[in-house]
Amino acid sequence: MLQEPENVEDSSEDEEIVNEEEEERQPALEQGGDGDGNGRPPSRTHDPYIQGTVVVQMPTFDLKVKSVSHVRRTRYNLSDHLYSIWVEQKKRGRPPLLLDLEEALERAIILVLDELKTVYSKKDHQIYVTIIDRHITSGLNSGNYSLQTPSSKIARWMMSMLYNFLKSKQTLRLNKSFKVQVKVLSVSHTRDLEQNRPRFQRHVYH
Repeated sequence: MLQEPENVEDSSEDEEIVNEEEEERQPALEQGGDGDGNGRPPSRTHDPYIQGTVVVQMPTFDLKVKSVSHVRRTRYNLSDHLYSIWVEQKKRGRPPLLLDLEEALERAIILVLDELKTVYSKKDHQIYVTIIDRHITSGLNSGNYSLQTPSSKIARWMMSMLYNFLKSKQTLRLNKSFKVQVKVLSVSHTRDLEQNRPRFQRHVYH
């Protein structure tokens, strides 16, 4: 039976590897807080996903979400938070095809994004979604979205990328490396990332 996904090597430039032991000891958000920049949600008194939470139930599997900690904390502000969505089979057996997960994944992403929009300030944070799997070399990255962007639009874009990837790999099945990560980044951090991102320099050869 597949349980919460194990850490996988993150190949995207800004993506984080989740440390499972660290997440147990130090949740991404602390309970309480008033949005004063101390790393706590600005409009809720608790993290809605501090424990593994089922967001979509299917006959043979559940989709769960949990807040996790950034490992490279020096690269992330206290107001940046990371959520991991994974698939857990209900019974032992052959894992489902990834193609068969698309509808449930889309529903899960929408539900999670809608919930996070009630937690974080729309003007101070942005959303960044990544699908990770050992077969996906660089991950499937959404890019930064405003919290005002409809959740369904972000979810459809992610499923479109996944579908395009799977068109030539239709036999791929669920494995422990598969997960969807949702980052909530402070606007100030996304600006810093853009300012510090290496710029491509065109070389002229003679």
